[in-house]
Amino acid sequence: MNELMTISNVILIVVIVGIGFFIKNYFPSYFNEKGKNLATKEDIAEITNRIESVKSSYEKSLVKFGTYHKNQANVIGQLYKHLVASLDDLFLLSVPNEEKLKQANKSSSEFLKYYKLHRIYIEPHLKEQIESIIAIMRESYIDFEISKVEGVDRKEKSKYLKSAYNKIDKLAIPILEELENRFRELLSV
Repeated sequence: MNELMTISNVILIVVIVGIGFFIKNYFPSYFNEKGKNLATKEDIAEITNRIESVKSSYEKSLVKFGTYHKNQANVIGQLYKHLVASLDDLFLLSVPNEEKLKQANKSSSEFLKYYKLHRIYIEPHLKEQIESIIAIMRESYIDFEISKVEGVDRKEKSKYLKSAYNKIDKLAIPILEELENRFRELLSV
C-alpha cells in the first residue's frame, strides 16, 4: 500500500509538473497571440474610424465647395448680363434722349444693386476690375449729363459726349474683355 501511495504521488507530481510545464509554455504564447490579435483589432477599428472621419469631412467640404461654386457661377452669369446691359445702355446715350437716359439709369441701378448684393461670390481681383468699370460708368454718365445742360455750347456738348463714349469704349470695354476671360477661367475649374 505504501508503494501504491508512492506511485500515485509520483504520478501526481509528474501530472502537476506536466500541467505546470504545459501552462508555462502554452498559455503565455496563447495569451500573447490573443493580446496581439486584440491589439490588431483595436488598431484596425481606430484606423477605420479615422478614415471614416476624414472621408466624411472631405465629402462635406466637397458638397460645400460644389454649392459655393454653383452659386458663384450663377452670380457671375447674372452679373455679366447686368454689366453688359448697363454698358450697352450707356453707349446709346451718345445720341441722348430722355427715354434712353431712363433706361441707362435703370440698367445701371440694377447692375449696381446686384453687384452689391452678390459681391461675396466674386474673387478680390475681379472685384477691383468691376469697381474700375463702375467708376468709368459713373464718369461717363456725368459727362452725358453735362452734355445735356442748357447753356453749354454745341462744341462743349460734343466734347462731353465724345469723352463719355471714349471712356466706355477705350477704358471699360477692355476691362470687360479681361473680366470675360477671368470669368471663363474661374468657371472652368
